[in-house]
Amino acid sequence: MMQAFRLLAVSLALAGTAFAQDLTTDLVGHWELDETTGTVAADSSGNGNNGTLMNGPTPSTDIPAAISGFSDRSLSFTAAADTSVTVPDSPSLGITGSITLSAWIKPTVDATIQQGIVEKWTAATGQSGYFLRLSSGECLTFCLLQAPGTVEITTTPRAIALNVWTHVAGVYDSDTQTLMIYVNGTQDPTTGTGPGPVDGPGLLMIGNAQGSNQFTGLIDDVRVYSRALTAAEVAALASGQGAPVPPATPPPVPPPPAGGRSSGDGANGDNGINDACWGGAIAAPRAGAGWMAVFAGLGLSFSRRRR
Repeated sequence: MMQAFRLLAVSLALAGTAFAQDLTTDLVGHWELDETTGTVAADSSGNGNNGTLMNGPTPSTDIPAAISGFSDRSLSFTAAADTSVTVPDSPSLGITGSITLSAWIKPTVDATIQQGIVEKWTAATGQSGYFLRLSSGECLTFCLLQAPGTVEITTTPRAIALNVWTHVAGVYDSDTQTLMIYVNGTQDPTTGTGPGPVDGPGLLMIGNAQGSNQFTGLIDDVRVYSRALTAAEVAALASGQGAPVPPATPPPVPPPPAGGRSSGDGANGDNGINDACWGGAIAAPRAGAGWMAVFAGLGLSFSRRRR
């Protein structure tokens, strides 16, 4: 009985974490844009792709409600000032296969120009790279550049709302050669097919498109993955499950209490899980408080049967 109880406890603990999406694997760039001072936009992916604030984009306390649990600030961009975050070229950003670009955006003007959200491309090698931007009508465009040649899809005529936080993502799956766009975690009806991007020496820019097509509004939590996120993972980002932490691991299995029964119906009628088991493996803080937290987190509770 004791062994069966332990297996049940482990299974329940693992079940409690099974619904959390993996949002850290192959995350090659993550700019939370939470800085309040200085000119560095730190990359929290661990790849060292730090950016530099150019021409004075300013911190803002206006942030998406969905990520308020781990985001303190967003960054405000102005097209007229040619503001941007500029990230140097690096091997980790030179993606040629599956890719996901995502960000929270809040455009504030009905622009007559396109507006770069996150872009890495260059014309020096016959146009190579990738970008996610708004069209002049605030529709979302996801594009891969193949030096020469491009493949892109757009949400036209479905525009992104002004003055509202929206989560946007572009996903390319190299296995199926399929491009997809997601808005607030829901896939847009438009898809496309084609080869992946070609690597080039261009900078990665946030809120700008290589010196043109500047963004006006707020941007937060920009991410680049070197894989195609699943629909469930994109939805998790849009719902705020994006804190950069590894998946949780269950607490260690507590040792059996001294003198505990292992099978059969004990003298106290607890079917082998006697006072020692309940007290040592579950209720006693030094051995079992972790399991009670797991059970509580799963909405379960246990109590001794009394006569």
